[in-house]
Amino acid sequence: MDDEDYQAKIEELEEETDKLEDVFEKFKAQSEAQSEEFEKELQAFQAEIQDLQMQIDEKTQELEELNSIAHKSAREEVELKKKAKAIQQKIDTLAEDIRKLENECTSCRQSVRVGSAKNKNMSVSLRNSNRRKKETKM
Repeated sequence: MDDEDYQAKIEELEEETDKLEDVFEKFKAQSEAQSEEFEKELQAFQAEIQDLQMQIDEKTQELEELNSIAHKSAREEVELKKKAKAIQQKIDTLAEDIRKLENECTSCRQSVRVGSAKNKNMSVSLRNSNRRKKETKM
């Protein structure tokens, strides 16, 4: 190989290197542009993720508050049922006491009627007896 062939080969390699460097530069520019674009998309996705996370946190807080209210309501319902049961037991006890008193009153009325009837009979008997005495005296 002589100098000319060697020089031609060097020029050819330099041209090839320049072409490769141009391709590399284009690729690098495209790559940087895509990287910037991907970075912007990534930032947008991260912002969206943060927004969604905030919404999830808000909904979680609301759910916790609703659960707290539900548990409180359930406890209050249990307490109200206990109170209602206690009141119903008092009502049942009072109703039983009233029945007993009514039975006692009924017994007392019957006794009074019997006693009243005896008194009337005695009163009638006494009047008849007094009338007979008067008639015999006359």
